[in-house]
Amino acid sequence: MNCFHVGWIDLKLVGHLLWMLCCWILCEISMNMFINNVVTDKIVFIGSDRGKRWVKWW
Repeated sequence: MNCFHVGWIDLKLVGHLLWMLCCWILCEISMNMFINNVVTDKIVFIGSDRGKRWVKWW
C-alpha cells in the first residue's frame, strides 16, 4: 500500500462519517419538529377564490 491509497481510504471514511452525521442531525431536527407539532400545525392554502382547498402537512 502506498501513501496515496491509505489517504484515499481515510478520505472515504471521513466523508462517510460526515454524511452519516448530517443525516442523523436532519433526522433529529425533523423528529423534534414533528413531536413539537411545528409541522403538523402549519396549513397551506391552495387554489383560487372559487375553489378553496386546504392541505395539511403531515
